[in-house]
Amino acid sequence: MGRQPLNRLACGVGLSLTVSLALMACQRSTPPAKPTGPGSGTNKVEKDAAGASREQKQRELADLLQDAEDLFNRGENDLACDRVARADALSGSLSVAATNSQEQFRAACSQQ
Repeated sequence: MGRQPLNRLACGVGLSLTVSLALMACQRSTPPAKPTGPGSGTNKVEKDAAGASREQKQRELADLLQDAEDLFNRGENDLACDRVARADALSGSLSVAATNSQEQFRAACSQQ
């Protein structure tokens, strides 16, 4: 009698696995929608590339500001001011406002 519940469990698992595999095999994958307008496929690629490039520039901006902070903390102000200048140029090309720390760094650099 101890084997009967195990056999039922094994049958249930086997049956559900079989049904799942059968359903997956019967599913039809829908082909991707084709672009309707001229160049519509390229526009999406260009937008994706521009978005990726913008994200990369934003990460670079954050890295520059982090580097500047580290350099200021180590007393290497000339190198830090170089990073701040590069961050200012990059934020200008991204058309984003300077962060509070970026403004503080800029002020520290102008006092030198």
